[in-house]
Amino acid sequence: MVQMAGQEVCPGDGPCIGGVSAAPHDALLATLSAPAARLARNGKLTMPVLGTAGAGHDYTAMAGAMMREQAENVAHTIGPDAKHWGAKEDPDFLLSRLLDFDRAART
Repeated sequence: MVQMAGQEVCPGDGPCIGGVSAAPHDALLATLSAPAARLARNGKLTMPVLGTAGAGHDYTAMAGAMMREQAENVAHTIGPDAKHWGAKEDPDFLLSRLLDFDRAART
């Protein structure tokens, strides 16, 4: 435990960076590396996968490629009137794509 001015600033026994616990950083790294570890262990997902993105979001251009790294059968759709919250910003488009995806997956 690290204390400053008599107050605990780095709880637990883990390492600290600048007086701040490194645990959240370590958890983030573990989370980010989990897909690669799962992919190495199990291979790509084989079931149909629907990926959605909004045309106005920063990651939209790379989202489809990122999904295809993890799954073989990806349908990637871009909501023209959505940014990040597609279900709220363009619900009719999202619902129609979900229904289309469901129908295609059942045939």
